[in-house]
Amino acid sequence: MNLLTRIALPTLLALLIPIAPLALGGCGDDGTTPADSSVDANADSSMPPTDAGTDAPVTDSGTGTDGGVGCVVEALCADGEIIVDVAWLEMHMTDTDVQIVDVRSSADHSAARIPGAIIVDVGALRTTVAGISGQVVSESAAQGVFRAAGVRDDAAIVVYDADVSTTAARLVWTFEYFGHDRVALLDGGFVAWNDGVRSVDMGAATATPTEYVVAGVVADKRVDADYIADRLDPPTLGLVDARSPGEYGAGHIPGALNVDWTTNLSGGVFRSDADMRALYTTIDDTGTTIAYCQTGSRASVAYVVLRSLGFADVRLYDGSWSEWGGRMDLPSEP
Repeated sequence: MNLLTRIALPTLLALLIPIAPLALGGCGDDGTTPADSSVDANADSSMPPTDAGTDAPVTDSGTGTDGGVGCVVEALCADGEIIVDVAWLEMHMTDTDVQIVDVRSSADHSAARIPGAIIVDVGALRTTVAGISGQVVSESAAQGVFRAAGVRDDAAIVVYDADVSTTAARLVWTFEYFGHDRVALLDGGFVAWNDGVRSVDMGAATATPTEYVVAGVVADKRVDADYIADRLDPPTLGLVDARSPGEYGAGHIPGALNVDWTTNLSGGVFRSDADMRALYTTIDDTGTTIAYCQTGSRASVAYVVLRSLGFADVRLYDGSWSEWGGRMDLPSEP
């Protein structure tokens, strides 16, 4: 999605009014479709997960924050864009508060990567809780992963994969869950960047550890089964099932709208806002919308899309169908 119009004025001002470097604080699978990561496989368990362990302060993101003094990259301030394109990245990649994060394999990262990118192992940010795989790790575990990878807690982060993927979207959600609200997904990923004209780095890279500090767990980014069950009758939520039609037809949460995560894409990039919004016309964009899939991978793409379309309150059901489908006390359709 092209953000050049939106950032034209701040960019012009930055060129006209030289400023000193600022110490920046955080501101504000089925058939032939692409497969999810391995943690989004079917899981057999009748035990619901407990809430993800955390020793961080729990915050509420409902009101958001303003950009703050140090927020030079306007589009990635709190409540800003959650999807950026390669033209935007090319313009801003040398900004002091931008950090690029690669979620591809170490081999792919070493072969060729966007200049300056670090690598984060998204699998290390997920764990099994009460028999349900793919759950977000604790605050302390996440902080350790971010520190070892060299993530900066004052950075505006741009996440990319080979193209738009569940893995990259999951990391965007994870950052937001842990209070890092200046984060965006690169539309089209490395394929869009690597056009033969733009430069790339090659060779093995060594991470420079940081002292990343998790700002706090944003509790309203994540829900559990009981939260949804308590709001089904009468229905007060919008529910989006990001699984394939076949999985949805075999069983889903009552009232959920099925939008296979791949439907949001065309050729490895996001469709236009108008095309994507047309997929969700039955969902009230002013209320609370919950995205789910099998264990929260594909639903992360739905989360990013709904956030980008301006839905007021988007949350992820982390346990997803792995939890819901394994509990006999919860209703399902058909």
